[in-house]
Amino acid sequence: EPSTIALPLETPVKPGITLGADHDPAMCGTLSGTVSWALAPPVIPLIRRPLSNLKHDEVPNPNALMLDEQKHIAGAVVMLVGIDPAKSKPWDHAAVHVELHAGGISVVQGDYRGRVGFVRRGDRVTFRIHGEQTFGYRVRGTEVFGNILTAKVPSIERTLDKSGVLHITSASGEYWAAADLFVSDHPYFTRTDAVGRYHFDAVPAGDYELWVVHPNWAVAAIEIDPESGMLARQNYQKSFEESRIVEVLPKTATVENVTLR
Repeated sequence: EPSTIALPLETPVKPGITLGADHDPAMCGTLSGTVSWALAPPVIPLIRRPLSNLKHDEVPNPNALMLDEQKHIAGAVVMLVGIDPAKSKPWDHAAVHVELHAGGISVVQGDYRGRVGFVRRGDRVTFRIHGEQTFGYRVRGTEVFGNILTAKVPSIERTLDKSGVLHITSASGEYWAAADLFVSDHPYFTRTDAVGRYHFDAVPAGDYELWVVHPNWAVAAIEIDPESGMLARQNYQKSFEESRIVEVLPKTATVENVTLR
């Protein structure tokens, strides 16, 4: 199942163009704002995780909406579409590690641990397991691949060569697990903080498409393993998305607030 995030794909950087080669701080501004939820806070039930034929526990939905008292959304993805890579600032996101564990799938990027990572096209991502249990994963989207990791082979690297969104799910029974990697030639991607704020600095002056995305927690379909009869994977409904054109001016702080519904 490909990612349920339907984003516009940007044209990859042409050979010979270096990211940030024509970056001019004097011709840049900033863009910031907050992302909010328009509707009543949803009730998102925990997911029943089978531990054996007789036992189970409960884990959070990986796509659960996190709101503060003012209904600002934490963890929404915010990005700019239409950046000229030559005028961009240098890439400033940390390397991405995708960790597979009994609780699901975690994306680790610098100090962040969650469900979303930002990867520069052509860079490597490390897939690794936590502990000695065997875990499998599959990736769908602009690239399609997967693997099984064991105590003998606890990690593997993969170079991501195509820009777009990659959706990661479990291939070892963690049917609820989900994560996304956003692959791009420029670094203008971020996540909202605990009170729904986002901020981009050093944005080249120009008109851009501002995209805000949050995954959907509602289940669209389930997949059953034909051999065991066990639930193998659940697919979620289309993500919540909002886009608009924003103008960034040199040496100017632009504010753009966004509401999802």
